[in-house]
Amino acid sequence: MSLPKELMHPELMVIGDSLAQGCRSLTVNASLCAQSWGARVAGTQAWRFATPDFPRPILFDLEYEVRHLGEVVSIAPSDVTFGGFVTRFIDNLRAWLRNKKESKHICFDNLGLAGAKISDVLERSAFSSDQFIKAQFPNGASGPIHLPRSAIGDLHIAINGRFTLNPSQDPAYERFTPIEWVRQRLPRRLFVQIGHNHGLYSIGGDAKNVPFDGIDQNGKTFRESFTALANKLGDLPSDVQQIVCLFLPKVGAVANLRPQDSSRNGGYSESYEPVFSTSKGVLTGKQLSEIDTRIRNVNLELKQILVNAIQGTRLALVDTYSFFDAYDYKNTLDSTKRIAIEKGTDIDNFYLHGKLIPQIPPKIGSPPLIKKLARGGFQNIDGMHPSGCGYAFLASHVMDALKLPHDVKNLLQKAYLEDELLHNFPLKLDLLVAVLAQLRTAMLLEAVALPETTMISEAQEEIHIADAIALMKQVATR
Repeated sequence: MSLPKELMHPELMVIGDSLAQGCRSLTVNASLCAQSWGARVAGTQAWRFATPDFPRPILFDLEYEVRHLGEVVSIAPSDVTFGGFVTRFIDNLRAWLRNKKESKHICFDNLGLAGAKISDVLERSAFSSDQFIKAQFPNGASGPIHLPRSAIGDLHIAINGRFTLNPSQDPAYERFTPIEWVRQRLPRRLFVQIGHNHGLYSIGGDAKNVPFDGIDQNGKTFRESFTALANKLGDLPSDVQQIVCLFLPKVGAVANLRPQDSSRNGGYSESYEPVFSTSKGVLTGKQLSEIDTRIRNVNLELKQILVNAIQGTRLALVDTYSFFDAYDYKNTLDSTKRIAIEKGTDIDNFYLHGKLIPQIPPKIGSPPLIKKLARGGFQNIDGMHPSGCGYAFLASHVMDALKLPHDVKNLLQKAYLEDELLHNFPLKLDLLVAVLAQLRTAMLLEAVALPETTMISEAQEEIHIADAIALMKQVATR
């Protein structure tokens, strides 16, 4: 297969999952992909780098839902909804089912896919993604929408894969997997970040003590799939001069796991609850410490697998676990682990929380009080993916490891201004978090039983907010 000359030997390509793609608040859209950590590295180095130019978000936009949340203070927890969510979801899905050619690109340099497991990097193509979508909706956009909620995660990555892996819809490329695109285009550098969707999200997202290295969707073990990927990386021609691989992060450091008290023992609270969740799960500090220890040990295994497969000096390893640990303010309460953006503005890995402060000096025609982020900011609404600043700081960490010049202060300030969640904090998020906390307490006390929506269809008017959140979280728990 001969590709156009201008597509050959890009400075950088990226493969992996949601963290590689730039997913934030469980949302994938064009602007978020353009602010991924790989895109930050490329932009800082003035490398040409094409990110997916999605014409719309994939299925939903969580931040939009939060900003447009109705006034729910007086509403019973069993009745809280994202008003109009189902209609927006169905309309979005129909637009994707029309499958019009909506991109100006032949291919992208970032081929990260939110929700991807290791096997997706090796096996998923635009063709296989299209086959899944057609099986779910044989009549396309003109047919009825009646979809099991359990299929949302697979549908999301199929829509993502069909667009991202063949934006031109050229039959010549429809069977290209992410790794095949790399082999065909031969970038000078390749960034790889994968492995988070084998159980890690359930731990950090819902406080469940489950394996984070579970069986892949193709029936292979986590290590078998990772070894297969490592061997494919090792087989890449020498034109790919550098292969940069990132390991699994410290899940105990994610913002979504909220300490239930202010004491710390060995760097952990006594127990943790999930914030953006209606899960009844609770993890003890001892359990979380043991999980983090296992992650460190698995990272050592993955390192050895890569070293065995990729010969020579082109392999570069980035210890993502140590990166998250170095800025784990939540568990250490060490203020030096907060990240300064500018004077008076810091971010950390507590869950997002806002406040209202007087506007000084007052501005004519403007409200006397302004919204400001008071705590958190390293991660976003789902409490698992980094914020715009979190991704920028990860980009800085990678550039430090690769000895690439950059100005971290300017990088962070630019990312802060481009992430509206941080510089224009939606106070309705605090309201939503309070409602979710009430729901969890009510369910733990068996004072409320929420009906579970198992099917999504155009006949529905609304679904409960807990169902909507569970639906969106399937992006990472498919």
